[in-house]
Amino acid sequence: MRAGSLDRRIAILEKVVTQNDDGEEIGHWFQLATVWAFVQQQSGREFFASQQTLEDRRILFRIRWRPDVTVLHRIKHGDELFDIQEVREFGRREGLDLYARPAPSGQQ
Repeated sequence: MRAGSLDRRIAILEKVVTQNDDGEEIGHWFQLATVWAFVQQQSGREFFASQQTLEDRRILFRIRWRPDVTVLHRIKHGDELFDIQEVREFGRREGLDLYARPAPSGQQ
C-alpha cells in the first residue's frame, strides 16, 4: 500500500458500556486510535420513506492492517460518524478495507 494514498485522518471509536446509578446501561464512544486512511465514496442515493428523505451512502476507508478493528467499531471522519458494516483484509496483513455507512442521526 502506498503511503501517499493514505491522506485523510480518521478516528476509530470503540463503544464502552457502563451503568449509571439506577443500573441502566449507557454506551459511550471512546477513541481507540487515530490513523491515516484513503477515503472513497462507493455509492450514494437519496430516497423517500414515510415522508422523510433518507440518505444511503457507502464509504470505503482503507487503512493499514490492524488486528483490533471490527464491525463493532465506528469511524469519525471530520464531523461525521460512520458505522462499520464490513471489514476486509487485503494482502497479507497489508491493510484493511472498512466499508461503512453514516451513523443514524442523533446517535453519539
